[in-house]
Amino acid sequence: MPDQPAKSTSATSAYKPVRLALHHLTLCSTNPERLSDFYKRVLGFCHAPRPLASSSGRWLELKAATMNFVLQITDANLDPALRDQTKSGHARLAFSTGSINEITNLLENLQVNYSTTTGGAQKSINQIVFEDCDGNSIEVNNLTPKRDDADSEPNPQPPLQVPLSIDWENPRFYTRLGVVDRSKALQIAIIGGSIGGLATAHALLKVGCFVTVFERGSRDRRRGGGGVAISDASKAVLESLSIFSASSDSRELLSPMRYHVDYSPSGFILRKGVIPFYSSHWIQLYNKLLDTLPSDCVRFDNEFVDAEDLGKGKGVRFYINDKSEKEEGELEEYESDILIGADGNMSRVRDLVFKPTSEYVRDAGYRSWRGQLDLNSKNEIDFVDPLKDSYPPHEFHVQLMRHSHVVLFYMPGNICNWQLFINKPNPNPDLRIRKTDVGTKRNKLTKPALPQDLDHLHEFVRAFSPDRTLEKLIIASSKTTVQSMVIDHEPLVSFHNGSNVVLVGDAAHAATPHLTRGSNMAFQDAYWLARTFAENKGERDGWFERYDLRVDDCRRIVELSKRVGRVRQGLGIDDSSEENMWDFDSMDVDQFEIACGDGISGMRIE
Repeated sequence: MPDQPAKSTSATSAYKPVRLALHHLTLCSTNPERLSDFYKRVLGFCHAPRPLASSSGRWLELKAATMNFVLQITDANLDPALRDQTKSGHARLAFSTGSINEITNLLENLQVNYSTTTGGAQKSINQIVFEDCDGNSIEVNNLTPKRDDADSEPNPQPPLQVPLSIDWENPRFYTRLGVVDRSKALQIAIIGGSIGGLATAHALLKVGCFVTVFERGSRDRRRGGGGVAISDASKAVLESLSIFSASSDSRELLSPMRYHVDYSPSGFILRKGVIPFYSSHWIQLYNKLLDTLPSDCVRFDNEFVDAEDLGKGKGVRFYINDKSEKEEGELEEYESDILIGADGNMSRVRDLVFKPTSEYVRDAGYRSWRGQLDLNSKNEIDFVDPLKDSYPPHEFHVQLMRHSHVVLFYMPGNICNWQLFINKPNPNPDLRIRKTDVGTKRNKLTKPALPQDLDHLHEFVRAFSPDRTLEKLIIASSKTTVQSMVIDHEPLVSFHNGSNVVLVGDAAHAATPHLTRGSNMAFQDAYWLARTFAENKGERDGWFERYDLRVDDCRRIVELSKRVGRVRQGLGIDDSSEENMWDFDSMDVDQFEIACGDGISGMRIE
C-alpha cells in the first residue's frame, strides 16, 4: 500500500507545552563562602539541604509566597575555565518585591551601592540594580501598582475618610469610600488608653464619631515598655490614620525586620523565613498615637467601675472614678451610644458586661523576663560586634534552649530588645488562675526584677545559654529587666454583647506573645471596627456582626500562639505534660514546622 500523505496540522494544535518548574540557578565563584554570606545578609537566603544526585557547592534557598528560589554556588577554583568566566561577573538575577523601600533601606544600612530608575508623578522607585561581591548583577523590580496622578492627590477632607479595604498582598494601598454624615455622629466611649484604645479612637474619629477615651493610669506614669513587632498591614493602618506626619516619622519609629530565624540549642539555624515586620519601641509608638489625638480626647486618672446596657439602640450608662479631681469613692455617671472595652487582658468591661462563664485565665506554665540595652556605648559594652555577628540586625531571632527560649531583635536607635521564657517548677499546662488573684503580690502581671530574682535569672542563663554574648547582654540589661506572668484567655465566640458594647485588643482576644500578634491584632481591630462602620453607612444595626468576622482569625492566632510557646518551652501540646519530647538539635525544618503548627505563617495572619 502506498504511503498515505501525512495530515497537515497547525503548529499550535500539534504542540503541547511541557509543564516545567525552575529547579535552581547556579553561580560560580572564586570565593563561594563570601558570596554565600552576601546572599544571606542582603537578600535573605538561608541554607538549603543538598538535593539528591546534585553536584558539589553551597546550596541556598529563598522562601517566598509563590515559590522557593534555590541557588547553587560552586567553587570556580576547581575549573580554570570557570575561573576565567567569573573575573568580571557574568550573571544577572532578577527579583520582584512589594517592599522596595525596605530593600533600599537595607542596602544603605549594609553600605551596598545601588542605582534606581523612577517613574510616575511621585517619582517612585520602579527598579533597583546592584552587584554582589563577585560582580553579578542583581535586579529588584517594584510590584507596587501605579496610580494615576489624580489618585495620588491628597484627599481634601481626610478627617472624614476611612480606608475600607486592604489589598493584603500589598497592604500599603487602600481604597476609600464616602463621607459619614456628621449629623448622625455616634458618641463613643473607649475604656482603656493603651495603644489599642488610642488606635481605635483615631480610626473612629476618621469616620466622624465623637470619641472619648477613659484611662485609669496617669499621663506621667506611661513610661518604659518593651519592644514590639509591627506587621506591614499594621503599619499601613497607622499610615492611613495619619499617625506618621512624614516618611521620616515612620523611619524613626519603625525599623525593618524582614526575616524570622529559629536557632537550635546547639546554635545552628533550624529555620529561616521571610516575615513582613518592623520593630518599634512601645513607649515611642504610644506617645505618637497620643500626641496625634485631639487634646481633649483622652481623660487620664479615670477608672472604669461599672456599666449598664440600656438596650439595643439606647446606649450605655457607665460609672467612672475620676481620681484626678474627686474624692475616692465619688463616681461620675456618663452615657454613650457605644461602649468599647480596650482595657487589656484583665478587662473589667469584659467581665462585667459579657459575664464569661469562666472566672479564670489560662496560665502558660512559664514566666517571661524582658529587658533592653542601649548598644551605642561601645566603649562600655565590649560585646556589641560579637552580638550582631551572632544575631544580625533586621531579623527576628528565636534562640531555643533547654526548656526555654529567648526572643531578640533590635529597635530604632540601636536598642537591643530581648525576652526570655523560663518554665515554672513542675509546670502544669492545665493550670487556671482565678482572675481576682491576678494582680496580687504573688501573681502580679508585671513587676521589676528584685536582686534575688536577677541572681536566679543570671544563674539560669550561664547554665543554658549557647552563646556567651547572649549571656552578657542579659546580665548587662539588669536595670531594665522586668518579669511577667504569661497568660491568655479561652477565645470568645463573639466580640460584642448583641447590643451596645464591643471589645478590641487583649480584652477581646488575649494571647501569649509568641506570634507577636497582640499589638497587631489591636491595630487591625481598630481598622476593622471603623471599616465596618463606614460600610454600614454609619448605622448601628449590623455593624458589630460585620466586625465579628474577625473572630475566627483571632481564635486561630490565640491557639496557635499557645501551641508555639509550649513547643519552644519543651512542653507537651494539646494539654499533654510529656517532657523531653522536643529534640530540636535532631529536627529538620519540616519536623519543626509540623511541631509548631507553622508558626511563621501564623505571624502573617492579619
